[in-house]
Amino acid sequence: MKHIIIALLLLLVISCSDNPTTVHFNNVNRTYLHAYDFARNFFIIDTSYKSVIEEYYKLGYIPQAVAPLRIKEIEVWESNNNFNDSSVTFIGIAFADLETKKYLMGERYNESLLHIPPTSGIVEMSNFVKLDSSKYTIDYNLGILHLKELKYDRYYAVSYRVDGATKVSDDDEYYGTMSNLANPKDTLILKLIYRPNLLPAYRTLWQRQLKNYYSFDTKDIDVNKTDVKMYYIKHINDTTDVLDSLPDKLVTILGVDRLNNSTGNPVPDGKFDWYHPNFYKEEGIIIFPSLQPFNEGLKSYFQKINRNDLIEKYIFPEVYYNTYEEARSNTAKDRFLIVIETEK
Repeated sequence: MKHIIIALLLLLVISCSDNPTTVHFNNVNRTYLHAYDFARNFFIIDTSYKSVIEEYYKLGYIPQAVAPLRIKEIEVWESNNNFNDSSVTFIGIAFADLETKKYLMGERYNESLLHIPPTSGIVEMSNFVKLDSSKYTIDYNLGILHLKELKYDRYYAVSYRVDGATKVSDDDEYYGTMSNLANPKDTLILKLIYRPNLLPAYRTLWQRQLKNYYSFDTKDIDVNKTDVKMYYIKHINDTTDVLDSLPDKLVTILGVDRLNNSTGNPVPDGKFDWYHPNFYKEEGIIIFPSLQPFNEGLKSYFQKINRNDLIEKYIFPEVYYNTYEEARSNTAKDRFLIVIETEK
């Protein structure tokens, strides 16, 4: 009876066209997420970090290639057009692509940048206030920015510096203008991270939004009372945690099961692995070890086991190249569910 009820709840979610759904039943909270329900507030600050992140996912540790990209200092900026707000301190022009400057060696951005007309998703101009560091987290090695309170109607930008060719700070590479190196009335040059109504047409920004993080709004979870499962909804409206009788469960196929949870041995046991980088306990966030888990992640697995015939049947590229609404409307591909079960 229990499995019948769960199956009915799963089908209920499939018929629901709204946002992620949480169902409370028999002292258990179940959160259902579709492939396109990834968290919208995680970004990489530059495209160059993508290859480093992918290598990190393969190795399980920070690769040497990160050295020239390691962030030494960063400021995060949020737009604010309330002219009566005294916290607004700078006018800023934010660019999706921005070259570096060795600021301490006298290099400066050409003033002509200040006169480039705004172009949606490429060059944006606004008043900006510097965010307190409690409003975001930054991975200094991987360049991953988590905006904890992303406001969808605001612009976000950064200025930061990385190591130069030597170990001294004099040749550090600066992306944008750091506030401590600007005069009060200066217009800041910034690196654009997010704009309202982010669309695939804004190619650079869209590619930098991470789409492999999923939040289920449970803080400081007890892993002993929580389970994460992956399901595929068949066209006959039956649910399964395997694909085409393959030997591995979906949780293993998607890369979040690599260990035996009981012994710690590197042998999958068909259960979600409760360790970093698969999840952030404090924030209730699941991370798949692929930047496109339901596209490139699936494709990589099928190629590895010589089942290329299954690639087109199961991959869901619309999650990564189309809008939320477009991906959601593709009912033929919208068959994956992430289910988080938490005992009260």
